[in-house]
Amino acid sequence: AAYRDIVFLFKWMACWAGNAAPDVRQWTHKDAKLSWKGMDGKMTVRAFGKELKLELPAGMAQPADSSAKKENFFAMLFRSSRPRSSLRGGADPSTLCDAKVHSEEDILHIKELPSFDGRLSQAASELLLSYLTVPYIRIPLVVNFFASSEHVGALAHPDLQRVLDSVLFEPSLWHPAAD
Repeated sequence: AAYRDIVFLFKWMACWAGNAAPDVRQWTHKDAKLSWKGMDGKMTVRAFGKELKLELPAGMAQPADSSAKKENFFAMLFRSSRPRSSLRGGADPSTLCDAKVHSEEDILHIKELPSFDGRLSQAASELLLSYLTVPYIRIPLVVNFFASSEHVGALAHPDLQRVLDSVLFEPSLWHPAAD
């Protein structure tokens, strides 16, 4: 929750639009505390005396079918249709590219990178796949990649949902501390 709040505050402070900016005055830490409420695929965030309404990106909203089970906002955003563990892992760039990938340089030599049904450009795909080659810092890199307004809609694609899910929740190999 803390990382979510930090990313939200950073983006809010960097992208004020019209009346979304807080008034100029002395604020306390209690004023900066984010209050999140969600209902029917919409979120409301309250801070600094302002209330902002957020919606899921197009393509990720729950179907209007009344028989569909209702999910909360974060469950819809992070839902996954696969088990949590797999042999190779959903964040393995070799699996996504159908080619052997050991480093970022290998990504640069692949002629046609996956576009995930046109949701990512070749440049964005190259960037994402490059992030997946650095195991120790890939979590913040991939989360920041999908936090941008130009890439968040790509999470409607099941393969990209698996990538994010794997980056965040699958254990990885860790090297022991050097003696």
